[in-house]
Amino acid sequence: MIYYSSALTTAKVNIGELFSCFIHGLRLDWSTASYCMVIPFLLMAVKQFTPSNIPLRINYVYVCILTVFYMLLIGGELGMYGEWQSKLNYKALLYLQHPDEIFNSTSTGNFFLLLSIVLIFSFLLLWFYHKFIHLKKQPQTVKIWQGLLFILLMPAFIFFGIRGSFKPIPIQKSDAFFSEKNILNDIAVNTAWNLLESISNSSGILEKNPFIVFDTADAEATVRALHEVQKDETKMILTTNRPNIVIILLESWSADMIESLGGEPGITPNFKKLETDGILFTKAYSGGKRSQQGVAALFAGFPALPSIVITNFPEKARKLPSFTNRLNKEGYHSSFYFGGQLMYGNIKGFLLTNHFQRIVEESDFPLNQKGKGKLGVHDEFVLEKHAKDMANEPQPFFSTVFTLSSHSPYDQPMENYFNWDDPENGYINSMYYSDYSLGKYIELAKKMPWYKNTLFIFVADHSHNTHRNHPYFSFEYNYIPMMFYGEVIKPEYRGIQMNNYATQSDIPTTILKQLGLSYDEFTWSRNILNPYSPNFAYMEALNGVGFMRPQGFFFYDGMQHSFIEKQLPPEDESKIVKEGQSYLQVLFQQVIDL
Repeated sequence: MIYYSSALTTAKVNIGELFSCFIHGLRLDWSTASYCMVIPFLLMAVKQFTPSNIPLRINYVYVCILTVFYMLLIGGELGMYGEWQSKLNYKALLYLQHPDEIFNSTSTGNFFLLLSIVLIFSFLLLWFYHKFIHLKKQPQTVKIWQGLLFILLMPAFIFFGIRGSFKPIPIQKSDAFFSEKNILNDIAVNTAWNLLESISNSSGILEKNPFIVFDTADAEATVRALHEVQKDETKMILTTNRPNIVIILLESWSADMIESLGGEPGITPNFKKLETDGILFTKAYSGGKRSQQGVAALFAGFPALPSIVITNFPEKARKLPSFTNRLNKEGYHSSFYFGGQLMYGNIKGFLLTNHFQRIVEESDFPLNQKGKGKLGVHDEFVLEKHAKDMANEPQPFFSTVFTLSSHSPYDQPMENYFNWDDPENGYINSMYYSDYSLGKYIELAKKMPWYKNTLFIFVADHSHNTHRNHPYFSFEYNYIPMMFYGEVIKPEYRGIQMNNYATQSDIPTTILKQLGLSYDEFTWSRNILNPYSPNFAYMEALNGVGFMRPQGFFFYDGMQHSFIEKQLPPEDESKIVKEGQSYLQVLFQQVIDL
């Protein structure tokens, strides 16, 4: 805070926000300290049953090394933050291979200032530890039962400390995120915890692109040709160029649950009813299989990646284009609603990076909120709150509601409507409940003054296994519903179907085009209301790529350099394979270069 006080002043940070950094960062500090306690615990466990002071001496050396190492991390982060605007991470560690470059890129005065900070604080901390904490010898004999109690109980304290809570989801970096000002979030996140997570996520994979198949220039040319638009004959579907925009992000909705998409009848009757006044995309696919991938695709227009998730790298994610921020600049008021906790996959951090002006999650609902399940507040209650809140929201607004009841453990508050003898029976009933909640929401929204000027976008974050048990690596598995709906859609476009390939990452460009706004920064996003937009579907395949054209598709394992599945006509095979492999190669390289 002191070192970058000028940056804090520029960001107009007040004293209350500074103190909030300590409060919001406390759990990550606790988790970090718990990791550090593992070795002292083992040494002290041994000490319980031996008169020797060797474990105490080893622990002393351990603490000294750990303290100096931690201060070196602090010094390194202080030195690089001004240039990189990100915390110390795995990519930064790669520069330690060339320490002369680090020294040469830093002014001599600044280098010695940082070195002084490291040495002074290391000395002060070690002096404090030596004088007030370190035990040179065991002060008294410990009884056997006390030693056993220590050995039995302390691992539990350390374990829950590392997890950061007693909740089902372990602590995440985004637990410390609380502000739209990135520098405050970076202050709150523990330096060592952040670095270890970055190493865990990045080691090796971001050092060199593992998906290189073609010469870089050749691959880039292929991707440019793949995105080339012959002409613009976009269907302008809206009656206004400044509608309210509400995205209903549907947790785990599979097309197998949608009758009009070849799914079973009766599971989502309210969605089917809405189709009569909407625009249904019949070939929409999820690029990934995790919520954070769907969120990144939706708000950054950035496709899912194999092996890594972009939201886990805030220093990279914040460099992506932002659909939300683009609309904020046009006077939209943005908000995000979710009945659970947004810590998973650093989703909350990503949303803050995208400058959502208001985020509502489980902690914002009353403690005695009815309809709470294990994961949070169920859909009908979250959607009801959203519909009522929007009545007081300045227009135009851009708001997202992320449903959760169709996520395991499927403890939705409605009695099972279906009793199928199938392992997915719980999921199917949760879909029925989520659809029921959707129907109630639209009926309530129709009574609100904001309804007539609102475009609704229904899209799944990803799909889910169903009673049909599609192969994990298949486009059928990733087949999802996507629909535009609302009275702002011109009458001639209501009830139609669009049959070109689409995915969540195409929404930013498509909507910005309808609003008459520029979308050039969303280079991976297509305008799916232009019939001349390139027609293909991409998805990540764990360690590779899935790619589909009207002629056929393939799944390729980029690590093993082998095809998982390939169904292509011989005359088109080499061209389509090159397109898909080039797409992944260029996409992944962009992440490395961010």
